[in-house]
Order: sequence, then C-alpha cells, then structure tokens
Amino acid sequence: MKRWKIKLSGSILVVYCTLLLSGMKGTAQTPYSCSSCDLHGKDFSGQDLTNANLSFANLDNANFTNCKLNGAMFANASVKGARFNNAQLNISDKGPANFSNADCRSADFTGASLQGAVFTYANMSATNFNRTDLTDALFGLRLEIRDSLNPQPPSFEKTVLPCSLKPFFPGADPDKVKFFPCKTPISRKAQKSGKASTDTVYLSLRGTDDNSCGTADHPCKTFKTAIEKAPDNGVVAVSYGKFYPFSIIISKNLTFVGGLDNQWQPTGGQTWVGSSELGLPVFIIDKQVNVSFEYFILNAAPHSTRIATTVLQAFTGSTVTLSNVNLNGAVAADGENGTAGTMSCCLMCHGNDYASCGDGGAANSNVKGTPGVIPFGWFGTSGGNGGTGSSSDCYLQCAGGGGAQGGSSFCVVLLDARLVVDITDKFDIAGGGNGGNGGYGAYSAGGGAGGNGGLAAGVVLAGNAAITGTPIYYGGVAGKPGDGGPSSSNPNKNCSGKSGQPGLPGITAETIQY
Repeated sequence: MKRWKIKLSGSILVVYCTLLLSGMKGTAQTPYSCSSCDLHGKDFSGQDLTNANLSFANLDNANFTNCKLNGAMFANASVKGARFNNAQLNISDKGPANFSNADCRSADFTGASLQGAVFTYANMSATNFNRTDLTDALFGLRLEIRDSLNPQPPSFEKTVLPCSLKPFFPGADPDKVKFFPCKTPISRKAQKSGKASTDTVYLSLRGTDDNSCGTADHPCKTFKTAIEKAPDNGVVAVSYGKFYPFSIIISKNLTFVGGLDNQWQPTGGQTWVGSSELGLPVFIIDKQVNVSFEYFILNAAPHSTRIATTVLQAFTGSTVTLSNVNLNGAVAADGENGTAGTMSCCLMCHGNDYASCGDGGAANSNVKGTPGVIPFGWFGTSGGNGGTGSSSDCYLQCAGGGGAQGGSSFCVVLLDARLVVDITDKFDIAGGGNGGNGGYGAYSAGGGAGGNGGLAAGVVLAGNAAITGTPIYYGGVAGKPGDGGPSSSNPNKNCSGKSGQPGLPGITAETIQY
C-alpha cells in the first residue's frame, strides 16, 4: 500500500491507494462518433459534442475547454493532460458523461459541471477537480491512482464532494470538507425475488475458491467456481471490482447481481468484467437457458486476426435479460493482406517472353460475413484472387491473393436466441477492422482484390433471434476497404495484367439481421 496526501480546501487528508498500470492506443478516424480514434492534442474548444462516442480514443492533451459534452462516452479512453475547463459534462437523454476505466492522469476539469458523471475504475493520478460541480457524480468504491513513475492524488479544492467519496476522507473536518447528502441505492430485482440464502452464491475478489466457498462470509473468487456452485435458478451476488475471467459458458438458469459492497449491499455502481481471452465473448449463453445480468460493465477483448470480438453470445432457445448493464465493444483487427505472386515460378515455366495478362481479382459481395461460427460467432470473407491469364498450373502462383476482411466488433451475437433490454442498458459499439490489401500480381498476372471492411454493430440477429426493448446505443465506426493489388507488365509481349478491385466498406448499425 502507498500513503497519499490529498489537498482539499486547505486541509490535508490521507487516502490509501493501490498502484496499477494501464495503457491505451487509437487509430485515426473522425470526431463525434470516433471510437478508438487518435485525436491527441486536438482542439475541440467551444464545440457541441453532446452524446459523442469517444470510447477507447487517444485524447491525450486534447482541448475541450467550454465544450458541451453532456452524455458523452469516454469509457476506456486516454485523456491524459486533456483540458475540460468550464465544460458541461452533465446528464443527457442518453445518460451521464462516462469516463469509466478511462486514463484521466493530469486531466484538468477545473470549473466543469460534472453532474452525474461516471468515473468508476478511472485512473485519477493528479486529476484536477478544483471548483467543479460533482452533484451525483459516481466514483465507485475505490479512488484509483495508477502511475508507475509519478503517482499523485487528485485535487478537489473548493469542491463539494459526492457521497461516494466519503470513505476516502475518514475523520474529515466538516467545516472544511463538504459532501452532498447520501442517497439510498435502488433495490435490485434479485433482492426482491424472495430467493433463499441457500440459492445465492457470493463472488468477490477477496474470496477463495475451495470446497466451502460461496457464502457471504466466505465468497468464491472466480466466476467459474461460483457458477459451478450456484443451483439452477439461483443468484450469483458479485462484489464491486474488476474481474478478468476466461470466456465463461453458462448452461443453467442464473441471475447475476453486480456492484455490491463488502456487506453485499447495492452501491449504485457496476462490477467490471473483461474477457482475458482475445476475441472470445465474456459470457457464452448455452442453449435453452435464461440468464440475467444486473449492474455490470461487460467488455469485449480485442483480437489479433479478422475474427470478431464479442461481449455476449447466446444460442438457440436462450433468453438474456439486462438491467443497468454497459456493454463495451472492442476495436477489431485489420484483415491480412493478400499474398504476392511469385515471379520465379513464372520464369521457370515459360521464360521471360511468356505473357499471362491476367484479370484483377473481384471484390467479395458478401460484406456481412458468416454468423454462427463457434466460439467467435462470426467469420469474415476474403477478396477474390487475381487471374492468371493462362491455363498453366504454374501461373496459379503468379496471381496476387485477395485481402482478408477486417475483423468485426459486436456487443451481442444472438443465434436463434432472445435479448431483453431497457433504457438503463448502454451498448458502446466500437470499430470494425480495415480490410487487407490485395496481393501483387507477378509477371503480368492479375492483382488480388482488397478485403472488405469489418462490421461494427450493437446486436447481431441470426435466424429466429429477437430483441425486446431498446437500449441506448453509442455508434461505432465501420472498417475501411482494402486496396486492390497492383499487377505488372511483360515488356517482351507488350502485355499488362489488371489490378484487383478494392474491397467494399464495412457496415455499422445498431442491429444487423442475418
């Protein structure tokens, strides 16, 4: 543990914080709906960016002075050194401004209005909240300070603090440190259901996985063990904190209730869960089961290939119900480039006076890819290979290969399953990967076609899948198409092959039907 001093209205108070490491990256796109964009240092001052989606973006040293950012999504973004002076970051029709799990090191919010803003799991090292309006702002059960080089506490001078920060200021002088009145959290559905204590299994980062775990006094530590111990139609009560399970398959009827404190009482916060396996869904809901999640932040994991990244995936006959759940998609990987033709093979077969004059590869018309691939839920297509212009088997190696489709990013994939949501649920659609470029056509063989851009969607509906209710969607960015591969000429025969066609742009939508 590290001991910190926090300055607040001239008083000195002590807070204990744990040091962790974090990092961010982004790729260039456009503002307003710009998940994962590289916008570091950009000047947005004075702009109206209400409900903007800037999740996962690199916004280090950006200038948001006097901006209107009500309801803006900054979850998982990096805003190190960014200026939000006198900005409006209040609640909009989509909900509060959200900095959950953002890197806010040295960000300056001086004079900003942050009514209802969410900072759960955000890195608060040297963050400046002086003279801000933090009415109903949510910081969670821990004030996190993560900086391996120069960790510093946040500053709250001349600021009335939300009730959620009281645990960080034990014994504070009430004449110097002011708090807003505490509010009683809304009761949870699971707590109203009349379940007996024997039907509830408790899960906490402080727990231990052993034969006797699962009680309130002796909770389990991992989702896998808690689910194994929970009875059918039971409840899994989950403490506030960050969990990184392996992709979990749920094969029984269960209700998961998150955001609970150490006494298993609701806090108004959400439990953060992210898959530790690249691209795999956080939870895979098996066939013919009913599963509910309440008060969670569920995060997809990126993947290094064109396979989709998915938060939740449900199969035939199952029903998934969400309440006060945020689903954050992950940025998908770019497609691989097509292989280049091999000139040495052409020369070996026919010498340098033989012309193949091949056609370029054609773009694949199937932009939507193929749903239902287990366990990833989706698989992309590739652009067409270049033509050889010759019947010789040797020339098959001269043409350029087609580029692969970019990976796709989905919040939920439903395969003949049903999803029940409401306006307390938020789907942050991230970005599809860019298509790979077509390969080079050697010795006048055709170039390969570019791969199509990847998809970005909130919900994929395949077969008889259905969604009941309407969540809040934050729009994503579709992947760009890959370029067609070039060809070459044969000067001895005055013949040139044709370049491949570019791929087709990806699709971004709240829902995509197959």
